[in-house]
Amino acid sequence: MSSIDLTLPFKIKLPEKESKELDQFYNFVFGELRATWAGRIGHYPWGEEHQISRNQDGYIYVYENNGIPHLTADCGLGFWNSPVREVHLIDVLPLEDSIV
Repeated sequence: MSSIDLTLPFKIKLPEKESKELDQFYNFVFGELRATWAGRIGHYPWGEEHQISRNQDGYIYVYENNGIPHLTADCGLGFWNSPVREVHLIDVLPLEDSIV
């Protein structure tokens, strides 16, 4: 992983569904960050209707809750008091796994 600042909170552009980039995204957030979804209702970008966030802007937000990184696709939750900086997926992947 690179030396990019991963201080929480931050946001990452959501890759296309069923893509290599999405696999790399999930490997990064669940593997490197050891993050978890904020909940089973209203946080996912896709899924069953009750799971899907109604406030999506194309990003996944990563924030801390009780010392654990959490993910949400809901840009309107208000866990942050100021604009959230964007982290680019290509900047956090190992060079051999970079998106070309």
